[in-house]
Amino acid sequence: MNKINGKKIIQRITAKFIILNIISNQALAVTSTSNLPWEAPLETVKTSITGPVAITIAVLAMCITGAALAFGEELSGFVRRILMLVLAISILVSSSSIITTLFGVAGAVI
Repeated sequence: MNKINGKKIIQRITAKFIILNIISNQALAVTSTSNLPWEAPLETVKTSITGPVAITIAVLAMCITGAALAFGEELSGFVRRILMLVLAISILVSSSSIITTLFGVAGAVI
């Protein structure tokens, strides 16, 4: 009787170990990372938007908006507000680069 119970216990432990091993291997397979097809283009767009292209566009927008506000005497209230909005957005975009250049402190990228 003891030998039969011992064999059954060993068989049950072996079966549980095999099942646990199969389940854990599936869990490891699920958590593995893979590059999805749209990750590379999105990374390129993010680098382009937060890099030198964004800073160049922001500086140009500041110059054009400043000139329009300085020389545009007959601007309506709506156009003036849009120009102020463009100026504020361009300052926000380029502020990280300006702060890094002036003070050597890294700022947040918008």
